[in-house]
Amino acid sequence: MDSTNKKLDIYQSSKTKNWDLVDTKLDVYFDWNNCFLLGKSTITLKPHFYSSLIVYIDAVGFTLNDISMLNGNIKTKLKYEYNNKQIKISLPRQFAKDEILKLYIDYIAKPNQLKVSGSDAIAADKGLYFINPQGLEKNKPQQIWTQSETQSASCWFPTIDAPNQKMTQEISITVEKKYTTLSNGLLIWQQLNADSTRTDIWKQSLPAAPYLTMIAVGKFADIKDTWNNIEVNYLLEPQYEQFAKQIFGRTPEMLAFFSKIFGVNYPWEKYSQIVVRDYISGAMENTSATLHGEFLQKNDRELLDNNSDDYIAHELTHQWFGDLVTCESWSNLTLNEGFATYGEYLWLYNKYGADEADYHFKNDLLSYLNETRNKQEDLVRFYYDDKEDMFDSHSYAKGARVLHMLRNVVGDEAFFASIKHYLEKHKFKSVEIHDLRIAFEEITGTDLNWFFNQWFLESGHPKLNFNYTYNDTTKKQIVYIEQAPSNENGIMYRLPIRIDVYNKAKIDTHYVVISQQKDTFYFEANYKPEFVNVDAEKILVCDKIDNKSITEWISQFIRCTNYIDKLEALQFLENKFNDSDVPELFARALVDKNWHIRNYATNIVKEHAKENSSLFKSTLIKLAQKDEKSLVRASAIDALSHSYDDRDLMNVYKRAIDDASYTVESEALQAIFKADKELGIEFARTFETDSIATIIATLCNIYSLEGEERDNEYFLKAECWLRSSEKYNFCKSYSTFLLNKSDSTINKSLPLFEKIASSENTWYVRLAGFNALDLLKDLYLTKKKETLESIKNLQSKKAKDVEIISIQNQLEFNETQYAHISSIIRSIKSRETNKNLVEIYGKLN
Repeated sequence: MDSTNKKLDIYQSSKTKNWDLVDTKLDVYFDWNNCFLLGKSTITLKPHFYSSLIVYIDAVGFTLNDISMLNGNIKTKLKYEYNNKQIKISLPRQFAKDEILKLYIDYIAKPNQLKVSGSDAIAADKGLYFINPQGLEKNKPQQIWTQSETQSASCWFPTIDAPNQKMTQEISITVEKKYTTLSNGLLIWQQLNADSTRTDIWKQSLPAAPYLTMIAVGKFADIKDTWNNIEVNYLLEPQYEQFAKQIFGRTPEMLAFFSKIFGVNYPWEKYSQIVVRDYISGAMENTSATLHGEFLQKNDRELLDNNSDDYIAHELTHQWFGDLVTCESWSNLTLNEGFATYGEYLWLYNKYGADEADYHFKNDLLSYLNETRNKQEDLVRFYYDDKEDMFDSHSYAKGARVLHMLRNVVGDEAFFASIKHYLEKHKFKSVEIHDLRIAFEEITGTDLNWFFNQWFLESGHPKLNFNYTYNDTTKKQIVYIEQAPSNENGIMYRLPIRIDVYNKAKIDTHYVVISQQKDTFYFEANYKPEFVNVDAEKILVCDKIDNKSITEWISQFIRCTNYIDKLEALQFLENKFNDSDVPELFARALVDKNWHIRNYATNIVKEHAKENSSLFKSTLIKLAQKDEKSLVRASAIDALSHSYDDRDLMNVYKRAIDDASYTVESEALQAIFKADKELGIEFARTFETDSIATIIATLCNIYSLEGEERDNEYFLKAECWLRSSEKYNFCKSYSTFLLNKSDSTINKSLPLFEKIASSENTWYVRLAGFNALDLLKDLYLTKKKETLESIKNLQSKKAKDVEIISIQNQLEFNETQYAHISSIIRSIKSRETNKNLVEIYGKLN
């Protein structure tokens, strides 16, 4: 079978619409002990076009108590078949197009009994999550929350689980009075019940896809805000209430910005953001109610290093792109995620300026390019094994960068006019990539098939090679551009770009189009330019080799003002550090106005600071003590401790211990430890009551290298303070610490690693717990081999029986430990349901 036929075997079409959802009403309450949702659902739907006697409803792993048809107050039981994933319901008569059907389903959802899969983006797919349901875990609240993307809504309520469906909804949630609830739309009713519970009714009057439906339950502080007479609120754990406005307080400004730039006002009844524990992804754009992972909860000191505006802006952009206008199939996912990722860039540019936006956008490009080393897919693709495969850097990062190139092609005014037209034309509908193209063509009057074909419907990107010569006779600067596509189809890309020619007194700007395998461009220049800047706006998605001389790269750094031009100069010059002019250039970079450039230069200089002490040392000390950005101060401390062992620097590190930034504080602790291990351990012990992850990671690293038996208690205590995602590196440090510790100390760790490997929501954290156990198992295997060798040596030397018996006892203990840990590992493997881990464990002995 050829590759074309293989592709056809896995063609992923949009779900056929036999029936259209109209409305869903849910009445839910919870069995915390069993992790069940007990629900009653009323689903209103109608045939899409063809009349029908049968309706299929997605419902995964339910116990079904009743399925009936409603006609006013009359309930008629229906016949059905159920395969644990979908209900086939037989209707008593034929329903014609646009005729309304109301189904009543009484059910129990049992998410913890489902076989769990997941992806790198969304780590599990059971839809409904009970966090610490019996309250047994210290320092962790009891919560319930949902994650319905991609098609996990049907794991907690019956529906037609496809992104090309739209419905209004009303959800009644009954909980103990101590809990707060959140769902889509507005809270229209609250009622206290006789059994000390409360029922909250949430109603969303505007239609959205089922995967955007959510509920959350827990003890949250609810901080009120507003924008344009719309309720805006932030729900966090109570201890973070005082920091809520620092974390989320720019949301009203974002709402105003996006409403203006997209040309369509925020469309939903309210906007809530809630932070939950053990979330399985980064965040989720549920309509009017975004759910964030706990990493957004930061105190004022943590916020000194960075905020989470990129996440907040991403999910808010989704309220237009993904929620108001929804991709009709996961093949078109970039219409959701590419736009949301571009929303990050737009907000950062608006709020913090070009340098900050370009830094972020450059990282997006690198994320995509790195991913292409392992796979290259069409941006919009109809061939994949699993819908979760779509959640990659192609859909997110490349999608955003392609939109930026489209903006460059049509111009700012036309770009945003086209976006407005697209949103208005398709609001509350589902779309595919051609809807976007047609919207742009209707506004611009230009055929854009060439752009959409090469960027959205083809894989890969161009590989470009730039060369330059100056002809002194003709007074022309010549630019040679050679392109080679990175996909198998070998297309030549059409690439409109700007080329800037830097002369001594001015910059000459030229607009050209690359379209051939080899293009040559000639520009008038009365004398040899200092350098030429191809793709001066840094628009292109490409791999490139830019063949400038060292002198030209230095000139580019000095004369260019934007972050990416400066960064690319430094990236080339860091490999030419031995050239006489390069160290001086990096000294200049250390004091650049852009903190990202200062930070990058600091990290490069640390490898060369010792032999260039007179050039760098005093500047690094100043950066460590006085730089306005905490991350630069931290990098400078790292550079100093890496390069110098002077005792006078100890005062710099000790002063940094009192820095307001935890990152700087942690770097100072490590620097002290590196210079003086005994003093470092002494300082580390003074931080053992600090529950901040950055500090915990530093202490765990220090103790893993030089810790004593007693430090085991710190590891056991610190684990309770960590968020799920933070336990990955914790497991690595803790298992390293244990490698030279006593058997009794190791035994104390085993229940903790077993708990992490068995019950953490995030699959790769469970993998870290498993790997720690596997490392300890191997430790005892090594000990077994060593004790066997010792016995052989003693026997060959005819040692006393008492000596041999002692070693044999140790051998027996090592064998018992090996068997015990192996048994734990086998048990974990047998219970694991996540497909990623099942596959990984299958490759391990």
